[in-house]
Amino acid sequence: MREIWRRIEDWLEINAPESLTSLQSGAPEEELQEFENFLSVKLPEDVKESYRIHNGQNESLLFIDSRYFFTLEQIKSDWLNWKQMFESGDYHRESDRKDESDLEIKSGWWNPKWISLTNDAASNQNFLDLNPAKSGHLGQIVLISHGDEKNKKLVAKSFRDWLNNFADQLKTGKYGVADGDLVSIQELEDEEDEDE
Repeated sequence: MREIWRRIEDWLEINAPESLTSLQSGAPEEELQEFENFLSVKLPEDVKESYRIHNGQNESLLFIDSRYFFTLEQIKSDWLNWKQMFESGDYHRESDRKDESDLEIKSGWWNPKWISLTNDAASNQNFLDLNPAKSGHLGQIVLISHGDEKNKKLVAKSFRDWLNNFADQLKTGKYGVADGDLVSIQELEDEEDEDE
């Protein structure tokens, strides 16, 4: 994880120094332990290793996947919000699908073992999935749009793969900088098309 973060930091230093300074310093072990206890989860080692290096970022700039990269405290706050809505009955508790053996991501609006890592203004979020469906992988990264229960997408089989893919995309020019935010080139091109 240290090498992956070094690649990201090197790119940011040259191309997006504001994004580099938005990254928080690493979380101490006691904070990671308290976080796991609070959510009653055991984080995969690659996630803990990453958060020891950078505990998310301040929410001033878009970052990974053109979303805000959460600190542990922001994850806890977001998790509590979803848990409250889930327990209030605002969201479907049960899947309408009995056999999920062919799925990688469980159906349903929310799951207490989905740990939010990012968010954007449209409530599209990357989650660490600690309760995958039968064909999924423990610790996989999924993209979920909470406006549409069926809009779930497997992004990476692990946190390490997800972060490494981001580092590769930076290096290969798939991201640009707009007003300090890291934005995928595709999104920038889509915005230009809309403006024409």
